Formats: sequence, structure tokens, C-alpha cells
Amino acid sequence: MKNIGFIAFICLSIANISACSEVGVEADLPDASTAVDGVLEEVEASPPPEAPACDPSLRPIVFVHGFLASGDTWSQHAKRFMANGYCTTHLRPFDWNTLDQSTDWSANLDSFIDDALAKTSATHVDLVGHSAGAGLTYAYLQDDLRALKVNRYVYAGAGPQEKAGGSSGSVPTLYLWSTGDLVMRETGEMPGADTVTLNEEDHYSVVSSANSFVAIYKHLHQGTEPATTDALTGYQIESSGKAL
Repeated sequence: MKNIGFIAFICLSIANISACSEVGVEADLPDASTAVDGVLEEVEASPPPEAPACDPSLRPIVFVHGFLASGDTWSQHAKRFMANGYCTTHLRPFDWNTLDQSTDWSANLDSFIDDALAKTSATHVDLVGHSAGAGLTYAYLQDDLRALKVNRYVYAGAGPQEKAGGSSGSVPTLYLWSTGDLVMRETGEMPGADTVTLNEEDHYSVVSSANSFVAIYKHLHQGTEPATTDALTGYQIESSGKAL
């Protein structure tokens, strides 16, 4: 009897009813949906706030992060673009493994851009690359057919190239860098590109500060100032994916 009682205790502890039934022990566990001493309660969830108003006619933006970074590099700017009328479906960060030099990332980026165009019914995207992502996007634009998919281009936080984006330098390009960026040592002019030099931004603030956002927004909108530089907050978002 002591052995049976011990087995029942273990089974209840791990809530493994099937294991208990195999040794002939039955146990009634409380239903998770009912209250136990007032601790567990059914709580009706509040409805999420309505999605912010947005303009689906705006060109989608594809963002490409730099070395050892990820899509969250663009979180502040994404919320600022949303505050200026962009739909979440039109803000698309491209995640890539910057340590993997064996993959043709330009081909992957091309497929990603094709998917963005298909899902937004747009004819072109705007392309923004930071640091190593600037290098990837610049290489991507050397293919003339791929460059035709890009309306305007931002090359940020990387050393200057010999010409603007595109094999002939024909893609309207913003070269964005900061004197406060201690990672990027090589600076100067990028022939054919519009250059904006920030003063205090570090390597990551080049693509996350309010001043950076203004420069990028104005380039993508041909000189028009954004309505606000405040990040949109107070809405409910959903996320999915894998985690460890």
C-alpha cells in the first residue's frame, strides 16, 4: 500500500494521468478552467484596439539589417512610419545570417522583394540597408532587372561607394552616415547620391534616431517632411516564429 500511495503522489505531482492509470491508480484533478480557492478564474479578455489607420497605396519598404543584427534594428523607424500612415504589411524587415557567406543572399532578398510586391500589390519597393545590409543591398542593385523593382534606396552606416545604387548609379540613393559612428571609419561623398551627415548618432542610431528617420522619410518622399517623428504606441500587435 505504501508503494501505491507513493506512485499516486508522483503521478499527481507531474499531472500524468495516463502513467497513473497503468498502475491502477485513479485520481481526480481539478479542471484548469475552474477556480481553485479563488486563484484560477475565467477572465474575459478585453478586445484589442483597432488597428491604426493606414494608407495601402504607399510603397512597401524592405529593410535589411547589418552584421550580427536582426529585424528589430528597424523597430523604432517602423513605428514612426506607422505613425505617418504606413500599414504594417508594408514594412518588411529582411532577416539574414550575416555569418553565412555561402548563401546567395541577393537571390534570397530578390525572392523576399517579389513576395512583398505580390502581397501588397505594389509595383516597386523602397529599399533601406544598414552597415553590412547596405553592402548586401548595394550588391543586389547591381543587377539591372532587380534594380527595376526598387524606386528609392537608402545606403546607411557603411563606407561610400563609387556611385549611387544600380549598375549605372541610376537608382535614387541616400547616403546616410554620422560623425559619431565609431564603427564606420571610412567616410566621404558618394557620387550621384544625396548625402546626409548626422552628428551624434552611433552606429545603430544612424538607423533608429529621430534625425535619421527624418532624413530617410524625406528621401523616400522626395523632400516631404514627415507629419511626426513620434513612434506609434498603444496598439496591440501579434508576433509569431520560433524561440529558444
